[in-house]
Amino acid sequence: MKKFTEQRIERIIYASDASCIQGKAMKVMHPENIAEIKQILARHNVTVRGAGTGLAGGAVPQQDVVIDMSRLNRIIEINKERKYVVVEAGIVLADLNMQLSRYGLEFPVKPSSHEVCTIGGMIATNALGLRALKYGSTRDWVLGLEVIDGKGMLRQIAKPDVKDFASMEGITGIIVRAKLRLVEIPSRNLELMRFESLKEMISAVRELKREASVSMLELIDRKTAELLGLENAYYLFVEREGKKKNNDYDKLMKLREGVYSKLAENGYTRIEDPQLYMDKLPKLMEWLERNHVPYFGHVAIGLLHPCFSNEQEKAGLIDSMHELVKKLRGKVSGEHGIGLLKKKFLADVDAEIISRMKRRYDPEFKINRGKVIDVPKNLLNDNAEDENGKEN
Repeated sequence: MKKFTEQRIERIIYASDASCIQGKAMKVMHPENIAEIKQILARHNVTVRGAGTGLAGGAVPQQDVVIDMSRLNRIIEINKERKYVVVEAGIVLADLNMQLSRYGLEFPVKPSSHEVCTIGGMIATNALGLRALKYGSTRDWVLGLEVIDGKGMLRQIAKPDVKDFASMEGITGIIVRAKLRLVEIPSRNLELMRFESLKEMISAVRELKREASVSMLELIDRKTAELLGLENAYYLFVEREGKKKNNDYDKLMKLREGVYSKLAENGYTRIEDPQLYMDKLPKLMEWLERNHVPYFGHVAIGLLHPCFSNEQEKAGLIDSMHELVKKLRGKVSGEHGIGLLKKKFLADVDAEIISRMKRRYDPEFKINRGKVIDVPKNLLNDNAEDENGKEN
């Protein structure tokens, strides 16, 4: 009875991720190697889960078996001379960088969730993060992958084909290992710059982007600033490399990394991630401010994180924002992914391209079913189990 209760609680816990969308986990399994993953996939439709930090429902099971990748967390090889590392997909980014720091190296892509997010999840969503201005996305740093496709075949993926899996949100295969490019850890300085007007701030961003030493340009708007206890103004967190670390670096970084938590505490729990060209960005910012929506984000690459309250969501403001973003020729998701949350905003041409890729690697739609694109009606078998975990 105790074991049954524990299994039921585990299924409830794994039925959602950071998006708070509720699904249904038929069973949760914790493989420790590639052979065990193959065995699970041979018998079940699966949802693959890293740390569960996704914000678009990418790890929410749709009556599937959940594969928790956290036990595949080893470092296989560190090559200091050639600056690369080979890791299993379940390793946490912060843990990896702690080990790499002993060699003076780091994996430079840094999402706000770096303390808990896994490398596999970062690759699947092609995570960007705080230093996207200098270091781009996760995909730019992946030299090769080992992936289990929907047929249970272990594939060796070379650099040119990494794009078939990085940013595909796990629907084309289960990433089990990755070879990653590294950099030497630089010294870093961080300052907080204040601006009274949107125009002044945007002008400063354009100038700062030209400085080779600038690695991070992070924006917070007026409303967010007040919630953080700052004076009413726009602010930029500006990080430069090759500069001596300043005394308040850690304090400022902690302030930036705690922005979403502070907004969520104040009721702005629904976070979005539209991305636009820089010349279109002020129109979105002005719309958000007219509608009293706080925002922050990676302004140097045109990616914002507007945060909505439940009342604003119920009023249709999120859908209205997505329509504006599409009108401005932007992307409704710059880094969180489509998952379950934004499928209706996926362009038909993009859905067709993704569908063809899905059929190439997972023709029976066994992996991450229902994410990004819908499962064809002829493949909608239930994969269901009863409450005792027995297959029907």
